Amino acid sequence: MDLKAWLESFLEIVNNYADKFFDKLPDIIMGLVVFGIFYLVADIQKRLSRRYLHKTKVGVQKTQLINLIVRTLILLGGIVLGLTVMGVNVNTLIASLGLIGVAIGFSLRGYISNFLAGITILVQKPFKIGDEIKIEGCEGVVKEIESRFTIIETFDHREVIIPNNKFMSEAIVKYPSSEKKHYTIKLSVPSKEDLGKVKRVILTTLEGHPDVINDPEPRVVIEEFEKDSIVMKINYWSKYSKQEEDQLRSELISSIKEGFNKEGMEL
Repeated sequence: MDLKAWLESFLEIVNNYADKFFDKLPDIIMGLVVFGIFYLVADIQKRLSRRYLHKTKVGVQKTQLINLIVRTLILLGGIVLGLTVMGVNVNTLIASLGLIGVAIGFSLRGYISNFLAGITILVQKPFKIGDEIKIEGCEGVVKEIESRFTIIETFDHREVIIPNNKFMSEAIVKYPSSEKKHYTIKLSVPSKEDLGKVKRVILTTLEGHPDVINDPEPRVVIEEFEKDSIVMKINYWSKYSKQEEDQLRSELISSIKEGFNKEGMEL
C-alpha cells in the first residue's frame, strides 16, 4: 500500500470516529450537565444540613455522617444517570470492568482507606469535633472531620490536615474533657537555695492564682539534680483548656519569679 492510499484510509477512519463523536456530542454534553446538577445539589445539601441539623438535637458527628452518606448517594446517582444519558449501558460497563476495576480499586486504595476510616471515626467516635488530641506529634483541637481527612487546629493556630487512615494505625492521645485539667511546669533552681522556702513560694503563688484549682492541691516535687541546680516539677490543675494553657503558664512563671525576687532568691 502506497503512502497516499494509507493516508486516505487513515483519514477515513478519523472521519468515521469524528462523525460518531459529533453525533454523540449532544448526549455527552447533556450527561455532563446532569452530573453537574447532581454535584451542585450535593453541595447545597451539605451546606443546608450543616446549617439546620446543628440547630436540632442531632449531634455534630451524626450530622457529618448523614452528610457523608447522602452526598455519596447523590454523586453516585449523578454518575449513573449521567452515563445513561450519554448512552452508556451502566450494567454492561460494570460487568465489563473486570480486571480494570480491580486495577482502579488498587490505585485508589488510599482514597478508599481514608473514606472508610472517616466513616469509622464518625460512627465509633474515638474523638469528636472540639476534642483536644495528639497524634504523631501534632497536638491541637479537632476542627473538622471530613470523609477523607481530619483538620486539627494546633495550639499556635495552624491547621493540620491528617488523612483519616492515620487514626486507625497510630496511637491517639485524647485530653480529658472534664473541667479539671492537669498541667506541669519545670523550673531549675540554684542548689544553694533553701528547698523548703522554694516550695513555699511556689505553692503560695499557685494557690493565690484565680485560675488554678486547689482541689486537688498543687504539688511541687524534686525532678532531678543537676551540676549547680535542682529541677523542680510543679503539678497543678486548671479549668483552662490546653489551647489556653500557655497564657496561664506564662502568668504563673512570672508570678513565681516575682515571689523569688521578694524573698531574695534566684531562679
